[in-house]
Amino acid sequence: MLPVLRATRYDGRLKVGKTRPILISATAEDGSEHDVVVKFAHRMERGWPGILAEAMAAMLARDLGMGVPTPFAIRISEAFVSSIVEPEAAEDFMKAMPVTFGTELLVGMNAISTDTPFSDALIAQAGDAFAFDVALDNTDRRLENPNCLCDGKRMVLLDHELTFFFGTLFWQEPWNVGALETWKAGVPHLFYSRIRGKNLSFTRLSTALGGVTPQQCDAYVAALPDEWRADFYEEAQEMADYIKALVANAPAVITEVRRVLA
Repeated sequence: MLPVLRATRYDGRLKVGKTRPILISATAEDGSEHDVVVKFAHRMERGWPGILAEAMAAMLARDLGMGVPTPFAIRISEAFVSSIVEPEAAEDFMKAMPVTFGTELLVGMNAISTDTPFSDALIAQAGDAFAFDVALDNTDRRLENPNCLCDGKRMVLLDHELTFFFGTLFWQEPWNVGALETWKAGVPHLFYSRIRGKNLSFTRLSTALGGVTPQQCDAYVAALPDEWRADFYEEAQEMADYIKALVANAPAVITEVRRVLA
């Protein structure tokens, strides 16, 4: 669910990303090497809850068949930090020790824009992305900040640090009638105008969501590094409990999503 890698080589800071992520090479227990984009709690709006949200949302998304990069827990050693010649980057990793969050580096994909042509398949994926975001209260996928890549055939969703926030003005559980009305009048979601009026059924997503068991939700928490669970168990369990409630109310959630898109 959340494979553990060991940071082995610093490759530089990315030029994009509001949290100023860094690209590294990291090694798995089997010796395989991975190019990973690493994030840091101290550079996120929410701090460590943002890291937890990234991990929990990514694990759920993969179980739902959503396009997201492979998530990793990245272990950081003092020797690795000492090998970094750029002081600011070394400080980022020092603050994140002993473990932070990262995702696989994706190549051959471009950020979604207003000019990106949408096939029927991409429309369906965009619908699932919208439903996923509103279900988890993720207001961070917008036209000016798409957090979504596409290669013309598939979409990959990025950056889920603001999921499970539930602090949005007038927020309600998405299974309540009228709960998603603010998504029509508030900050525009990246895909809202693209999918509104398309009469999407959400059959695939509904089936996948209904298949998520309470045991899977508990497994998301268990997959987190020991250090995160020791310091933030209550926050992680709250996220898992919310997913359980979301699954239990999946039909009502889909009904509400279809209502605001009608």
